[in-house]
Parts: sequence; structure tokens; C-alpha cells
Amino acid sequence: MVGHKPFRCATSCQDRCTPYDLNGRKDMDQMCADMAGWSDEHLAKLWNASAIPTAAEGFPLRGCSYRCVAGSNWLAQMAQRPMVNAGWSGKCFGFSLNQTTGTPLGLINQFSEHYDKRSLPSNLRVAGKVQGTASVFWDSTSIADGKPVWAFDYSQAPDIYYSPMDARMVVNGIRDEVRQVAGGYLLGRMHLINEKPYPIPLYFVLFQACTEDYTFPSSPDTRALPPLRAA
Repeated sequence: MVGHKPFRCATSCQDRCTPYDLNGRKDMDQMCADMAGWSDEHLAKLWNASAIPTAAEGFPLRGCSYRCVAGSNWLAQMAQRPMVNAGWSGKCFGFSLNQTTGTPLGLINQFSEHYDKRSLPSNLRVAGKVQGTASVFWDSTSIADGKPVWAFDYSQAPDIYYSPMDARMVVNGIRDEVRQVAGGYLLGRMHLINEKPYPIPLYFVLFQACTEDYTFPSSPDTRALPPLRAA
């Protein structure tokens, strides 16, 4: 009968959530600041050492996540600017899962206008909206290195509107690939998909976020742990 029920809801927002362990850092701001200094060589080594996912192990994150833009090259430095990244603050993953692979049915990106304004309280920085959907799936062949990977496909995504600049971001030619570095910690790479895939020299990181009472965040404004900015 499984073949007639391809999807299940294996995780709900009421289940116990374990936030990413910052390994001695005081908050997410410090984590992102450290990652902003990482070289391309360091990030490539981290990618090569990350776990190769299997088809049935289940996707590592649930609910809404935090993000860091990693790297110190010119493109990363540009992407770390709020007026360039449009306030992108992470991705929210669905709770309904594929029966075979354990992947969420999809994701939607989070945009929090004040996410990078470190002088503001965390509750103001995490509040935002969601737009820019993608499918989530396990792929046996990464564009980056030919090995298995989790992939996000934006081919059906509408443009993202960024109101402070009255501008639209075209995302439907993008494919993200991610692998797990540690529990609650995914490293991602971006590719442009046209006549042939083109890698973008830009890395991003997604971290498992939790609510104050250790459940999975179902909206961006409920992200509280680990702290974005320590009190």
C-alpha cells in the first residue's frame, strides 16, 4: 500500500528540535562573521569532507533555518551586503516528507529586511516574509563533483520581489546543492542552469533553528535558538 501513499508527515512543528551547537561561539552573528573570513580553499576542503547523503536517510533540517553567506572572495563579500542579498535569512522546509527519500515536499525562502542589522534585537531581525519556492530532492549526481547530493530546484519559482529597492530577483535559473557538515549544519553551493550548468563561486550555510521552547519553527519570526545575537 505504500505505493499508493507516496508522502507522509514524519515530523511536525511540535516535535523536539535540537538547535545547531555553535561550538563555543556566543551567537549566530559571530558564526557568520567567522565564516565570512573563510577562503575558497577552506570551503572547498569542507565541501569535499562533507557527508555524502544516501537516497533514503532523510533530509537533515526541518522547519525554518538560519543562514550565513560564507567566504571572503569578492562575490561573497557582495552577497553579504543586505542591499544585495535582499534580506535573505534562510529557508523554511516543509513538514510533509517523501515516503522513499525522507525529503521535504519543498522549501520557501525567508526574507527578513533587518536580518543583518546586528544592532537590533533578534526578534526584530528574524521577522520577515517568505517567497521563492523550490523542490527538494536527493540527486545521485552533483553538478559540483558528480557524487550524491541534496538539491533545490528553482525552475518553477516566480521572481522574488524586494520592496526596499522596488526590484525583482530572477531565481528560476538556479539550482542549489547541499551536504551535511555536522548535525544541523549544511554547506551549500549555487549553480546557474542554462544550456549547461555553470557553478557560481559562492557558498552558503544553513543551520537548524528552533523556537524558544525547542520545537521546529514554522515561520521565520519564531526562530530563537541558537540566539541570533546574544543578550
